[in-house]
Amino acid sequence: MKIHSVGAAAQRLLAEKPALEVLGITSRGTFLGLRSGWVVFISTEGWRGPLTINIWGEYDSAEQLTLPPTLPAWQAEPPQGPALSAAHRSQALQSLAEHPALKAKTSPSVALLRRLVLNRAVIESQPEPPLDETWWQQLLDLQHALHSGQSSAIAQAARPWLGRGTGLTPNGDDLLLGLLLALKRWGTVLAPQCNIPAISQGIVEQAWPHTTRLSASLLACAAQGQADERLLLALDGIMTGQTDLETCAQALAGWGNSSGLDALLGMAVTAG
Repeated sequence: MKIHSVGAAAQRLLAEKPALEVLGITSRGTFLGLRSGWVVFISTEGWRGPLTINIWGEYDSAEQLTLPPTLPAWQAEPPQGPALSAAHRSQALQSLAEHPALKAKTSPSVALLRRLVLNRAVIESQPEPPLDETWWQQLLDLQHALHSGQSSAIAQAARPWLGRGTGLTPNGDDLLLGLLLALKRWGTVLAPQCNIPAISQGIVEQAWPHTTRLSASLLACAAQGQADERLLLALDGIMTGQTDLETCAQALAGWGNSSGLDALLGMAVTAG
């Protein structure tokens, strides 16, 4: 095993020399739980993230995990370029909602995203996946709370989404990840009325006792504007148009089983 990249958050956490335990193994890598409650990811892929340790070869949990002392930590750069108009951002979200790679995902977010960003004529012209009306109403509640700019109302509207769904990162957590990431990176454009640090703190504090350790770790990173490169590429592509939408769609489709799509829904709630 050779480490070739490490996220800044992972480097900081591992510097504390915490105890490690294997929480899960996927085809793309291994999730390790730390004594602090945080989770890091040993990845055999090339995509970087704040909690990701990228390696060549296979990871053996019996092997001591030691970071090279000269290895620089990776972290996301601030977004570059001016933001597109709201109309252009809306068109980008509509195109992504119609992209086959994302429409094929098995997630409640497919129907929610299409209802949120597509006009009724488009929706009625095509067979639609079933939509949970409770989820839809709570999505609107979250969007309305964001428009109000009231931090306490936003935290309250976010609460039903924490831990909602299945897996190491349930659908609702990934939605909130997209929301927090969009607010932190583009909040001056998307939500100038909001106290973004207060909103982020309110959601992250609720996350630790109410969802998985991995989700809480990722949400805490998103609140600082840090996330997997694929999410950054897609979000900044939507906002600036500097990355083509095909590349954005493929990046989102490649992050987890449906996590990229779920995060896109959170971005759309924020940008809508």
